[in-house]
Amino acid sequence: MTDRVRALGRSAPVIALSLVVAIAVGLRLYVLTTPVMRLEGDEGVTGVMAQNILNGDFPMYFGVQSYQGALEQYLQAPLLWVLPDTPFVLRLIQVALVALILVATYLVATRVTRSRWGGVLAA
Repeated sequence: MTDRVRALGRSAPVIALSLVVAIAVGLRLYVLTTPVMRLEGDEGVTGVMAQNILNGDFPMYFGVQSYQGALEQYLQAPLLWVLPDTPFVLRLIQVALVALILVATYLVATRVTRSRWGGVLAA
């Protein structure tokens, strides 16, 4: 077996993970462009909160609730500063979080199963 074939065999799980992440992100972006994805009330609140963060308000919780932190809104705020304020832009953070969750799932599952292919399967 040549060194190239061995190297490809070692990197195959990472290539497969990249393909899984690309498909998941692509499907989410596609769905976001369809009429099915209309803006819901809670999503409108996230947009308002992100705009308020840009104006100097720094909430700890979502809306007027005393639970569910405002992390997503802090991630959305810089996007609203750079890109137009649209439902699509607000949801881009959710798409990025899905990609990060897939990678985190891969890392944890790889450690638990002691198999990189087990990590890909979990992701």
